[in-house]
Amino acid sequence: MKLNIQDTFNKELPADPITENYVRQVENACFSFVTPTKTANPQILHVSSEMLENLGLSETDAKSDEFKNIFTGNEILP
Repeated sequence: MKLNIQDTFNKELPADPITENYVRQVENACFSFVTPTKTANPQILHVSSEMLENLGLSETDAKSDEFKNIFTGNEILP
């Protein structure tokens, strides 16, 4: 599965320089990177056909285990 992502959010906005995950006030940054918490039984409830098209994905991709694991946070894209 190859995603068509234009990652301007991460490239153009300032990220939190602290990479540890804990509750705190984040200053001088627009976002913090976090590691998602895995779920035991992830499920896809709904998929937008329009967003699949924007990401360059097919309906077949949306039904795959890889899609489910990535979009539920159980896997991180390389």
